[in-house]
Amino acid sequence: MGEKKNFEIANNEYNEKFYQMKTDETLKNIEDYSIYLVSYVELLSKTMEDKNYLTENTLLNYRGIALTFSSPIEKLINSNHKLENKFTQDEIAAKRGVLIQYWTNLGSLLESSLQMFLAVYHEDYLNSFWGSWNNNSIKQVEEAIKLFNDDLKKIVKNNQNLKIEGLTGKNRKSLIKSIKDFIKKKKEIPSINKIMLSELIDFYVANKVIFKHFNQAELEVIRNYRNNVHLFGDKMIGSYDEINKFSKEVLSLLISMINQLPPLPEEIIIKESFCMEQDRLMKQIQDWKDK
Repeated sequence: MGEKKNFEIANNEYNEKFYQMKTDETLKNIEDYSIYLVSYVELLSKTMEDKNYLTENTLLNYRGIALTFSSPIEKLINSNHKLENKFTQDEIAAKRGVLIQYWTNLGSLLESSLQMFLAVYHEDYLNSFWGSWNNNSIKQVEEAIKLFNDDLKKIVKNNQNLKIEGLTGKNRKSLIKSIKDFIKKKKEIPSINKIMLSELIDFYVANKVIFKHFNQAELEVIRNYRNNVHLFGDKMIGSYDEINKFSKEVLSLLISMINQLPPLPEEIIIKESFCMEQDRLMKQIQDWKDK
């Protein structure tokens, strides 16, 4: 997926300027590069007969997520380094609330970016047959399910005759339905808009998509923190320092995605403001690469 390079950069590693960026600067760059990414994809979609999930509303929602990263949080980060016992419970809760918001937004942007990139290369995605089973496998499993179901019916009947507690007809039907629903999903490749973040990460790793800047371990941390904020209980939700660290992982991924997008068709009218932003972002990348 994506042989064309939009940003021709000789080096592959970022320098200290990139890694020493403060949190607000990192988040502002995430906003800038994600907005550029969706703007580029929007131009590409104009010539697509099948939008492949790249609808106006979908792209607008992506922009909305991207724009949430513009709010400065440096003051909160600096105050967060003080002893928490100097804050009231409400102040501590408010700080954690902002932290929860940023992990949620970062996870959502990561998930949406991975989905959008696959939507651009929709045909390649379909040809991967990822997550689906071949027809012979489906047939063999369906035959095995029939035999299994017959055995379950015998167990239920025996329980009824002997009047003992155990598997019931309702249990059997529920189990068989769950198995059949699972098999049904294996008959075709999952729709891009229904793939969860954990599955997206697995797909990108298995198919070596953007493998140069796809740090599986780091992205799984983002996924875990994003998931934890939705769970009730004493769950780890990371720190403000980690927001900066892992946001840089997403930023480098966004840059790699932009670098692997197909060229824009010649018939598309491109605004001067778009070209100026492209030049600015390219120079910024070069500055992060120069030794």
